[in-house]
Amino acid sequence: MAKQTRIQMSNEDFITLEKAVNKFNKKVRELERLTDDSSYLPETRNFKEVLKSFETRDEFNRIVKSLNNFSTQKSSGVRVTLETGQEISRWELTELNRARRRAYKNLMTEKETILNERISIGIGDERLREINRQLEKVENVLKTNQRDFNRIKGQVFKYGSTDYYFKQDLLFQKNFLEAIEDLVNLENYNILLNEVRKRENPTDLWNWVKDSEILADVFLWYDDEKGNRSYGAFASNDQRLDRALEELGIEIDEYWEKEKEAKKQSRKKKQSKAK
Repeated sequence: MAKQTRIQMSNEDFITLEKAVNKFNKKVRELERLTDDSSYLPETRNFKEVLKSFETRDEFNRIVKSLNNFSTQKSSGVRVTLETGQEISRWELTELNRARRRAYKNLMTEKETILNERISIGIGDERLREINRQLEKVENVLKTNQRDFNRIKGQVFKYGSTDYYFKQDLLFQKNFLEAIEDLVNLENYNILLNEVRKRENPTDLWNWVKDSEILADVFLWYDDEKGNRSYGAFASNDQRLDRALEELGIEIDEYWEKEKEAKKQSRKKKQSKAK
């Protein structure tokens, strides 16, 4: 799987997406006027909400193509009745079936990854149980009763996004940064934080952490005799953090020398400007 990066939206991208949303909404309203019961039609889209729904170029392209398909295909507004009696448009049925295939692939890949790798960093049995529950929903969404259909359908589209793994890595990045905040009072915390920030792409951070037994330990916790909970077994004190940094190949003295030199050069620039 090619590494994904966060999309940098250009003016042309904003225009393309806005046009796709506007045409989609226009088609929905046109079809609503032609029927007494429009409940089977998709809801109109809010541009700002659509804009927040994707993180990568691939997902942007998929969404634009999907919206345009509804706007241009004559059969997109045809009413389809599922075996439960739920009615949806032919366009939505096509999109849902595509999302089901992507969701199944995404969830199965994540399941295999947990079994092979992620169990070591605190993502184990509970997540596996959740994945199995979601796989069942993905398989049976078209048989879901009318009351729960829209809720389950939304989950299928969520797990079936093409940027699903990138969003998972974004969440991991957020959780990792929150986890190491507990180490902020340790002397060389900034060295660790600097190394984390070097990996701006969340997937790079994920790969760095998952391949290191040392870094994975930041998610471990233990209670001491007084009942105080400590997070990050490798960083529960200065000595352990320093040893972990050295095992990661980070020269602590060299880091501080560079910091010292950088501050020195910064002072020189300020003094030069003052003159």
